[in-house]
Amino acid sequence: MDDPIDKMPDVDSELLIGLVEAASRRFHPLHGDEIGFFHPSESIAYLDGNLPHWRQDGVTYFVTYRTADSIPQEKLRLWLAERDVWLRENPEPHSPKQKKEYWKLFPKRMHDWLDAGYGECLLKDAGLRQIVVDGLLHFAGNRYLFKEWVVMPNHVHGIVTPMGEHQLSGILHSWKSFTAKEINKRLGRQGSFWHKESFDHIVRSAESLERIGAYIAANPDGLPMGSYSLSADAQMRRDAASTVDEASSLVSWLPTEEQSDK
Repeated sequence: MDDPIDKMPDVDSELLIGLVEAASRRFHPLHGDEIGFFHPSESIAYLDGNLPHWRQDGVTYFVTYRTADSIPQEKLRLWLAERDVWLRENPEPHSPKQKKEYWKLFPKRMHDWLDAGYGECLLKDAGLRQIVVDGLLHFAGNRYLFKEWVVMPNHVHGIVTPMGEHQLSGILHSWKSFTAKEINKRLGRQGSFWHKESFDHIVRSAESLERIGAYIAANPDGLPMGSYSLSADAQMRRDAASTVDEASSLVSWLPTEEQSDK
């Protein structure tokens, strides 16, 4: 039987390895004064609601907001009841193990439900989705920094850094209020388009920022082109990841020094 390595096209191993490394460096997340991470020693505010909302000056947030019909009410009621029980049984401060368990049981599960595509998924329509994109970018660079985001068929993810005196709550309200009115006008409807509450999380470190950026870029995996919108920075990250995967698959077929000597 032929050795698979013998069937591999002629390649320069150093060139391929260089390609992997270059692709992995192609995208760099925001740096310097643009990004602020959670400050344990600084004061922090808590806003009441069904979801936890922590606020701190000068930080960057990972935000998610969704259409009103994106999670079935029975699932949401069960989620809230289970979360209340978990919080009663696990008072703060939480250990790393408890934080990991909480993320898996609650934020991650909600994100999984969003990706399952419940509801009408009206933002599959390019025209309606563009209204959302225009709203996101209208004050970008003026009231907030907003370079990595994705508009999915029934929700939005983004990494946002409020600027100056602008606060996250006001930014989110502006996005949702303007776009809901415009979309309802386009559809000839009334009522809530977005769910009232949003999910937001203070980015804690450069490593956390990198993981969130990778999550945003990969969120459309499996969706047809034209059913979502990615920011230019998120698309760059997605393209870089694709190049790394392709180049890595070639590098994995390269013979080791030991095999080459045989």
